[in-house]
Amino acid sequence: MKSIRRIFIFIVLEQYNKLYRAPGFKRLSIFLVSMVLVNCAIQAQTDDQIQKIYDFYAQKEVYNDHNLIGHISEYADISKDSIQKIFFDKLYLLLEKNPNEQVTILTLAIDDNYSARNGFDDLTKSNKALKMALSQKNNQLIAIFYAIYGNTLQLLKQPHNAIFYFRKEYDILSQKENNNPFLYENNCFYLAEVLYQLFEYDHCIEFGKKRLAIGETRPASLLDLGKVHILDLIGASYKGLGKADSSIYYYRSIANQIRDRPFKDSYLNELWSSIVSGNIGENMLNQGKIPEARSHIEQYYNFNQNHNDHYNVLLSTNLLARLRATDGKNNEAIRLWKFVMNDPLSGSKPDLLINASKGLSGSYADRGQVDSALIYQKISLDKKAEVQRTIYQSGLEAAETRISFEDLQHYLLHSKEIISKIKLSRNLAILSLILASLLIVSLSFWNRSRWKFRLREENLQRQMAEQKINDSKALLHNMTLSLIEKSNMVEHLANQIQIVENAESSFNLKEQLTDIAITSDEGWDRFFHSFSTVNPSFLEKLDRITGSLSPAELRLTVLIKVGLNNSQLASTLGISSGSVVKSKYRLKQKLNLSTNESLESFLHDLSSSK
Repeated sequence: MKSIRRIFIFIVLEQYNKLYRAPGFKRLSIFLVSMVLVNCAIQAQTDDQIQKIYDFYAQKEVYNDHNLIGHISEYADISKDSIQKIFFDKLYLLLEKNPNEQVTILTLAIDDNYSARNGFDDLTKSNKALKMALSQKNNQLIAIFYAIYGNTLQLLKQPHNAIFYFRKEYDILSQKENNNPFLYENNCFYLAEVLYQLFEYDHCIEFGKKRLAIGETRPASLLDLGKVHILDLIGASYKGLGKADSSIYYYRSIANQIRDRPFKDSYLNELWSSIVSGNIGENMLNQGKIPEARSHIEQYYNFNQNHNDHYNVLLSTNLLARLRATDGKNNEAIRLWKFVMNDPLSGSKPDLLINASKGLSGSYADRGQVDSALIYQKISLDKKAEVQRTIYQSGLEAAETRISFEDLQHYLLHSKEIISKIKLSRNLAILSLILASLLIVSLSFWNRSRWKFRLREENLQRQMAEQKINDSKALLHNMTLSLIEKSNMVEHLANQIQIVENAESSFNLKEQLTDIAITSDEGWDRFFHSFSTVNPSFLEKLDRITGSLSPAELRLTVLIKVGLNNSQLASTLGISSGSVVKSKYRLKQKLNLSTNESLESFLHDLSSSK
């Protein structure tokens, strides 16, 4: 290939030499000939790259390539969307001339993967490749397709869907006859990475340790960056579970790896050393070991300030602010947290915003600045709720994906059965009696298959409904805990009101207290929807007893049902404790309860009674 390129370059240079020596009217024609030759050189190079990619995808050894998605960059630079389109269009033309199902499946999947890198979320090609892959008997090919598809879904920020296909790949690779250490190792890494994003720390640790076990079988001449990432994920997961000692152990393992087998790139050694130091410092801070934590956290912060690694700068700033607040230096802590809050990157990184706003709320509360404490507390709670909603919605989408996948598998299996029956019927067409018998059997089998398929579909729908109820229970539980947390915050702030000297300021503070109660229709609707899903018969039975309740009485009834006490009811509804007692007394009257009967016990038993 290089020799062909040199020949073309030589010819072009010769043409340009003639161009400068030629008389006027010949220059234009010589220039045009030169441009044609340059275009031919580029065309020849592109066609050669396409053929190399085709040959690579067609070989069986492709399953052992640990970087299949990035392998294409060895032959061509398709980082730009326009170049990518030209490249894959040419590859599709080659496939039309020389059809190959394995190459087609890989090409379609990797085409969508590169599109996802450029911000496009069209999965048409991947879904077409999925149908083709499932019709194959090659489990290795299906597994590598699942790996690419899962990676694409991860790029599109669909973690639940990504996990679904990574787990499908894991099921194939876990079988002895389909064992492929390269695919299995990558699969464990991707599973651990996505599970960490979904806060499933125990499962992240499980697959992370499996990835480590495979890596131990390889020669240990140089440090494995993938191993460092896995150690980081395991350490961070233990930190998320509150197991500081286990977390420190894995971060110290990274430090030992860097010491014994450093990276070739010295900056990577320094970067990971600082990350290790920061995480060890944070774990020590969580344990209350302030003096030991201080040097680690400051080292982490200083390194990132000098090297301007954006995300790590903000992480280390959040951590340093927390250390300063622990030392009683509230002014400096507030300044650092506000720096994080005002950075544009925090808008796309919920963890940064939640930690910074939570820290600011605590610092302002310690200083007695109630208004500011409330504002930042609300930001922290709203951001947490947004993250929970995103994960919940992703879970619902993943449930739909699972049902679609099962439908597709049934469809393909059924299609194969139909094709087989058609062939059998054609071969036995001369035997009319046997043909009639086969038709009867086929119809009977068809009806039985349809019934089984319908039963399976109903089971899947029932499972999805049960999953929805479980998710609603979790959401209701989280919202109830949030109500109690807000109620406790209100009580704390109410105590602060007593020391406010200015009567007008006291009035403003009381107005602020109602901001965190469920007063908006949207907030109540979300809470009421989750409650209705978890307790579908409660409201119907209540309506039969009372006839009808006012909106205020209905809110009081539901909040008593989920377990809020009088103080929490008053804070949540934005009324006094005396008003709560009166409201509960009127509610007992509507329910025809005697003075000695407990309203709470009655409501608790209502949903279980007939």
